[in-house]
Amino acid sequence: MPKLDRVGVALVAVGLAAAYRPSRAEPPASVATLGLAPDVGFDYRDGVFWEALLPDDWREPGTHRAYQEAIVDGHGIPIGPAWCARDEATLERELGTLRFGLAINGEPVDLARYPTTRRRMRDGAVCQWIGVSAASPRPGFQELVYTVERDALPLSSITVKLNVKEP
Repeated sequence: MPKLDRVGVALVAVGLAAAYRPSRAEPPASVATLGLAPDVGFDYRDGVFWEALLPDDWREPGTHRAYQEAIVDGHGIPIGPAWCARDEATLERELGTLRFGLAINGEPVDLARYPTTRRRMRDGAVCQWIGVSAASPRPGFQELVYTVERDALPLSSITVKLNVKEP
C-alpha cells in the first residue's frame, strides 16, 4: 500500500475514533421521570400521536402498533392523543362520543389534568390534541399505549414503541 493511502486510512480511523459517541439508552422511564407537563404551544408535526404517523386503520376497533423515533432536543416530546375531523362541527360532535386513555410503560396517565388545543391542518381538517409533553425524556425505548373508546364501538388501542435518541 503506498504511503499516501496509509496516511489517508490513518486519518479516517482517527476521525472516526474522535467522532464516536456510544449511544446511551436507559431503561423505560416512569411517568414522573418523563416530567409530563401541560403544553399547548407544540408543533403538531412533532407529536407522537399524529394521524400521519399512525397506521392507516388506527381509528378502527382493535389493536394497532406503530414505531416512532424522537430526539432529545430540549423542547419536550408532545405525547397527547388527538382527534381530527373535516370541520369544527364534526369535530365537536365526534369528541362528544370519545374518551382517550394513555399508559406509559404500563403506568396510567391522568389526561384530565391537561389542557386541549386545536390546530387546523393544511388540508383544512381541524384536530384537537390533549396538550401534554414529556419535558424530560430519557434516551431509550418507551411504550405508549393509547386507548380510544367510542360510544357503541369496541375499544381501540394504539401501542407506539417510541425510541428516544440523543442528538
